[in-house]
Amino acid sequence: SVALAYAYYKVCFDTLSMSANEMLTMIAIGAVSTFFIFWSISGMLLKIVMSAKKVYFKGLNSFTFRQLSSKVNTMVMSMTIICLMLFVTICTLSSAFSMRNSLNKNINKYCLADFQMSYDTSSENGIALFKEKDDQFESYFSDYTTLEKYKYKDITMKTFLGDKFDDVMKGHQYINSYEPIPIYKISDYNELMNLYGTKKFSLDENKYIFVANYSASSEIYNNVLKDNGSITLNGRTLTPMYQKCQDGFIELSSQPMNDGFIIVPDDAVNKENLYSCYLTGNYKAISKTDKAETEQKIISIILKVDAESKIVFGYNTKLDISGTSTGLSGVVIFLGLYIGLVFLISSGVILALRSLSDAVDSTSRYTMLRKIGADEKDISKSLFRQTILFFIIP
Repeated sequence: SVALAYAYYKVCFDTLSMSANEMLTMIAIGAVSTFFIFWSISGMLLKIVMSAKKVYFKGLNSFTFRQLSSKVNTMVMSMTIICLMLFVTICTLSSAFSMRNSLNKNINKYCLADFQMSYDTSSENGIALFKEKDDQFESYFSDYTTLEKYKYKDITMKTFLGDKFDDVMKGHQYINSYEPIPIYKISDYNELMNLYGTKKFSLDENKYIFVANYSASSEIYNNVLKDNGSITLNGRTLTPMYQKCQDGFIELSSQPMNDGFIIVPDDAVNKENLYSCYLTGNYKAISKTDKAETEQKIISIILKVDAESKIVFGYNTKLDISGTSTGLSGVVIFLGLYIGLVFLISSGVILALRSLSDAVDSTSRYTMLRKIGADEKDISKSLFRQTILFFIIP
């Protein structure tokens, strides 16, 4: 019982600190513990009831509990498998609905504009190119803003971590530590946050802010931020405004996927290190149908510019992200319900067939009860109680 309680505690309340192998180990411990509990429960249950003499000798309770004890005792392995099937059912159904709720919640949290695209030129030239293809380009948006992304080859995760790199990166080999960390101006970032309607930052002179909402990356960078690790831009040294990563994001998404970027004073960067630009906006259209029509017009302009000038990196829209998330959540719910209900029905069928089989095998016992004068009503109650307890125990 202690091992089973420990295994359930770990998989229910301590999953964040567990690896996949540890999770499988806990499930194995739970399975073995369940087997031994059913192995001992039949005799233990009977002894507990027998100790309560008023209950045991009331009506046909002595017969009922001995029958139940015999059933459980001969179905130890079957009961264990049924419990594991119910475990999978509960986990599958709860995970499916939890994922659906999480996807819906994240859409409202991380997809706060109708449209976003990135392109490898200055903001002014970019919009001018789009307007050349359609002079109504800007009129499709009720509001929009542009944001410049900067990259410095000597500011990467590896250089940022410095001497701590080898120790901190253990277990994070999948992360590209040589890619330059994106850098944004504080004014651009706050203007975008104003469009998103979320938290803006203030920044002191010669300070920087590290922003990330992907937990693994935040943990990595916090190792340096807590020691006031500095960065150098164009010969200017900047120290962290905060000793840990701040929550935030730039790109529209359905998940917290920002693995880290740096916000600096406007005068800390230069145009030579401009890498790309973002244009983010909300459509004037109100209805979903009108938004879809507007979106198609904008995308057609982007494709024309991209074909001729090769400047567009990509684009993302709230309608696309919502559609993908809705489709994914639908598949998850379907699989969860299918697997969960199949296992649930299978468990019920196994128990029902065993109950019917035992009832047939025990016909002579019930005949004997009638011969010694047992009331038909009491016999029916005994059968009902056996069946109910038999289904409840797993």
